[in-house]
Amino acid sequence: MKIGYLGPEGTFSQQAVLLYQKNIKKGELVQYSNIYGALEAVIKGEIEECVVPFENSIEGTVTSTIDLLIFTPELYIKGEMIVPVLEDFLVRQDYAGEPITKILSHPQALSQCAGFLRKHFPNASLHPTNSTAEAAKMVAQSTEPIASLSPRQSARVYGLKALFEGVQDDEQNKTRFIVVNPHGYNYCRYTGILTTAEGKRVLKQLKGEVKENKFEVLEGTTEATEEQNNVQRVNNIYSEVEALENRLKLVKSNKLKYKLQDQINRKMKEIAKIILSDELLYLQFMKESKE
Repeated sequence: MKIGYLGPEGTFSQQAVLLYQKNIKKGELVQYSNIYGALEAVIKGEIEECVVPFENSIEGTVTSTIDLLIFTPELYIKGEMIVPVLEDFLVRQDYAGEPITKILSHPQALSQCAGFLRKHFPNASLHPTNSTAEAAKMVAQSTEPIASLSPRQSARVYGLKALFEGVQDDEQNKTRFIVVNPHGYNYCRYTGILTTAEGKRVLKQLKGEVKENKFEVLEGTTEATEEQNNVQRVNNIYSEVEALENRLKLVKSNKLKYKLQDQINRKMKEIAKIILSDELLYLQFMKESKE
């Protein structure tokens, strides 16, 4: 069985997938450069499962994971694991106490260790990187006395040592990772009607409602006028969604596919916002969805 995860080596994502692999006692690990690539590989059948970050106790939900799960009903959540976010202050093995003038890490890690950095390295320059693991790799390759804020896994991968351990400001910081496959818990069914294929069917039904005037409001009232306006807005936005989905079927570039999918997700959220803010439309929407 092949299990995908978000690379590079030395990240909390690798730590999570190694924990999962240890628990199930099987699986070949496959690294992906982004969350979309890992989830898409599950859909295509290139891998059986993938482990991706879902939410962090400080930063909140991982938007890209949420969006792709919501609008991809083929994906299911099989399980989860919670990984403590422990950032170590890593230097090269031959570090001999020279003044450290440059510290590298992912922007979130720099923010989450701000108190430690102000106290111990107030004059060091902070340099953001794409990941905490990339920061560790850069330290390992450098000849300068620089350091990174990275997980312990990075020290093992890149042959570094921890000058300080667990330097994050919040000791309760944790990240929830999920295992995604085509057979597990149907996340989409529990995140609102708009996230399912059924939701899209109902939206198509709504496109005709404004013409047939099926809503249970009195014609000419303020409620009816507002209702019709909201239905028309839903219709217009969903027409844009359909156009984007047609484009999505034609493109071959993964980068462009991701961009188009992101636009679709944003427009579906607009529709959800309209429906949830309009009590009459919401009740009608739920009624149609059950028929």
